[in-house]
Amino acid sequence: MQDFSNASFPPETLDIMKDAMDAAVATLPDPVSSAHVNSIAETILRSAKEGERSRNFGAYGAIGTSNYAA
Repeated sequence: MQDFSNASFPPETLDIMKDAMDAAVATLPDPVSSAHVNSIAETILRSAKEGERSRNFGAYGAIGTSNYAA
C-alpha cells in the first residue's frame, strides 16, 4: 500500500471515505479478501488526497480498480 502517513482529512471527508469504503466492500462477492479491501482503501485514500469528495465514489470508482463491476 502506498504511504499515506502524512495524509490529513477533515471529519466530513472521513465520513465520506467511510461511506465509500462500506459501499465498495458491500459489492464484493464472498469471501472478501484482504487484498481487495486494501486495494479499495488505497484507491479511496488516493482519490480523497487528490480532492474527490463524492459519496458515490466508493461504489463506482473504487470498485473499478478491483476487477469487480458495481
